[in-house]
Formats: sequence, structure tokens, C-alpha cells
Amino acid sequence: MKDGVEGFEVWVGGGLGALPYQAQKLHDFVPADEMLPLAQAIARVFAQYGEKANRAKARLKFLVEKLGFDEFANRVAEERKRLPEDPAWEAQLAAARTRYSDQPLKGPSELEIPSDATAEMRRWFDLNVKPQRQDGYSSVEVFLPLGDISSDQMRALANVCDKYVRNTIRTTVGQNLILRWVSNADLLHCMRIWRVYAWPRPVRNG
Repeated sequence: MKDGVEGFEVWVGGGLGALPYQAQKLHDFVPADEMLPLAQAIARVFAQYGEKANRAKARLKFLVEKLGFDEFANRVAEERKRLPEDPAWEAQLAAARTRYSDQPLKGPSELEIPSDATAEMRRWFDLNVKPQRQDGYSSVEVFLPLGDISSDQMRALANVCDKYVRNTIRTTVGQNLILRWVSNADLLHCMRIWRVYAWPRPVRNG
């Protein structure tokens, strides 16, 4: 937030692989409604000047290196000036804010682990469940070795999302899945479904 406006710090040109490159800061602050045209301008610069012959070199990081960061930034700025204003930029942003709002399905509630909870149940709470900053809610992580999940497990997970978390789910950099805004009273229901479908469980190192 800057002066009451939502926005982003923008970095470009980073990448991993055999030739890793550190991303460089293009802008300190870009208002949210300017992100789509900025991304479009960057894509146009890449389309015009990026590598065409060698697919292995067809990466933004190599274009930034070839042109130099300052020249790349100047060309992006020039391309942005040439873009005609498009009402779809604001409309798409407004639609995204409505469609993908991160809100709970149910109200907050207290977490009560049964006194007769088995070791497996306690392990699930220990490894898969993390409290959110918002009181009364937790996040549940579904561990997927190698990012794999069966069709039956995916359907069961979809049912959980439909019933407990407003049809939303997140992916992680570790190829796992996270359900946010699970009301604490619903955690036991999620765990029971998890046990029926034998969700893969992590192995704690050490």
C-alpha cells in the first residue's frame, strides 16, 4: 500500500536452471491497475527482441543480459507509452478481486483435539495443520510426494474445498496443496477424510 493505493514492487529477468540469473528491480511501486499493461509491454519487448532461433535461449533473463538492464527498462517504458488505454485492464482486475477473494466460508471456532486422539491424529495436527493469523482458523497442508495426486484423492479434496473453504485451494513451491480458512471446528472432519483417502504424509527429518 502506498498513499492508500494497492501496488507491487516489480522485478524482472531472474531465473534458475543451469545459468541462474538474479532478478533486477524494474519499479519500486506499480499501482495494481497498471500491472496488466506493464506485463503486456514487457511481453511485447520480449516478443520483438527475444531469441527466435534457439529455444534454450528464449528466456527473458537472456534478453535483459543482451540489451543491458537500463536499455531493457527504457524499451519497456516506451512500449508502455504506445499501448492504447484498454477498459479491460480495470475490468479484469475488478473481476479478479471479486472472484478470487480470500474469505472464509464459515465463522471462526475453537480447536479441540479429543482427549482420546491417537498418535496418528496428533501427528496429523502437528505436521499438516498450522494456525492462521486470524483467530479461529487454520491452514491445512496436503503433502504430495513429487506433486502427484490420484483422481480419487483430487475429487475428495474438491469435496473438502466445497464444504469447508469456499472452493479455494493454493499450491506451494514444494508442489503441495494448502487449504486456508479452515474453521478450527472443521479440522477433525478434514482429518477423517484425509485418513479415508490415505493422503501421503511427510517424513520429518531428524
